[in-house]
Amino acid sequence: LDMVNRNLEVNTENAQAWLLRGRINRLKGNHAQAVQDLQKSQGLSPGAAISRELAMAYRQTNQMATAIGELTIALRDQLAPLSLWTMLEQFYMDAGQKSELTKFYAEAIAKYPNSEFWYYRAGQFYLQDQNAARAEELLAKAWDITRAKSNPSAIVFDLYLETLWMRQQYDKLLGIASQYTDTPLGSIAYAQMGQTQAKLGNRQQAVQHYHKALDRCGGDDALITGTLRNMTQAVGAGEAEKWAAQKLSTAPDALTANMVMFHVAGEKTDYNTAVEHLNRALAAVEAGSAAHRYYTMLKAVTFVQAYIKTRDKKYLSEAVQQYEKMLVDQPQDVSA
Repeated sequence: LDMVNRNLEVNTENAQAWLLRGRINRLKGNHAQAVQDLQKSQGLSPGAAISRELAMAYRQTNQMATAIGELTIALRDQLAPLSLWTMLEQFYMDAGQKSELTKFYAEAIAKYPNSEFWYYRAGQFYLQDQNAARAEELLAKAWDITRAKSNPSAIVFDLYLETLWMRQQYDKLLGIASQYTDTPLGSIAYAQMGQTQAKLGNRQQAVQHYHKALDRCGGDDALITGTLRNMTQAVGAGEAEKWAAQKLSTAPDALTANMVMFHVAGEKTDYNTAVEHLNRALAAVEAGSAAHRYYTMLKAVTFVQAYIKTRDKKYLSEAVQQYEKMLVDQPQDVSA
C-alpha cells in the first residue's frame, strides 16, 4: 500500500494505481476508502476489472442496489467478460430479486445462445422456484447443445434426467439414459435408471442398475458419492454396502468398493474403518496424482472428524501429519 501511495504522489492520474489501491483497501476491510479509490480509477479509465472491484466494494458497504447497477451498466459493453455475468447473477440471488433473475436469464441466453451454461443455470433457478415444467424446457435445450460435443456435460445430463424424474416422465428418462450406459456418463445413466425403477416399484431391477452405476464410477469420488446419495434415498445404503463387501471378498484392493465402504463407514461415524478403506484406496492410485492428493485430504478430514467425536488427541496428531504431508507434496496449493 505504501508503494502505491508513493506512486500516486508522483502521478495522480494513474488509473491502475488507483485500482490497485482500491483493491488493497477492499481486502483490508477499508471498504469506504476502497469505493473512493475505485471511483477515481473508473473516472480515469473505465473497464471490466474496475467495475468488478467496485461492485464488490459497494456490496461490502451494504450498497447492493448500487452494486447491481454498476454491473448492469458494465454489461452493456458487448465485450464484458463472463465473470461479470456470473457476479450479477449471484448478486440478484443474494438480494432475492426473482423477477430480475428471470429477466437476467433471458438476457444471458440471448447473449450466449449456443452455450449450455446459461440454459443450465436458468433450469436450476426454475427448479428452485418450483417451476419444474419450465426447468425441463431449459435443461432439454442445454442437453441438446452439450450432447453434440465430444464430452457432454455430466452435470447437465444428471440434472436433466433428475428433472424428468421429478416430472414423472419415466419413459422419456429411461429412453434417454439407456443410450448412454456404455459412455463416460454411464454411472449417472444407471443411477437415474435405478431411481426410476425404484419409483415404479421394481426394487430388484433398481438395485441391479445401481450396482452397474457403481461399477462405472472408477475412482471418481464425485460419481461415487452422487451414486451413493441417490441409491441411499431410493433403496437404502445397505445395498451399496452389500455390493462393496462382495467386491472386496474377491478383490480386497478394489478402488471403487473401498471408497464406497469409506463413505458408508463415515456415515456411521466408524472412522477407524473408514480410514482402513481409504488407505487401500490410496494404495490403489498413483502417488502424486490428483486422486492421491484428494484422498489424502479426505484422510485428514476423517481424522479431524474422529477427533471431534472422541477428543482423542491421537486423531488430531494424525490429521496434522496428513496436512503437513499435503503441504510438502503440493507447496503451491494454498487450499491444502
